[in-house]
Amino acid sequence: MLRIFGIIGIIIGVLIMLPVVTIPSGIAIIINGIVLYAIGRIYDDVRTIKDKLNIP
Repeated sequence: MLRIFGIIGIIIGVLIMLPVVTIPSGIAIIINGIVLYAIGRIYDDVRTIKDKLNIP
């Protein structure tokens, strides 16, 4: 789920960056999207490892 929000954030950030005035806001939203995507990916990996180790 976080990965989906991350991808949406990156897309919205690119769309916001189209006017020159809003480039800093667009960059901030893109960074937040990348962070959300990374956290979601780590969360999925941890869940996969936890399932393989049968940890409740």
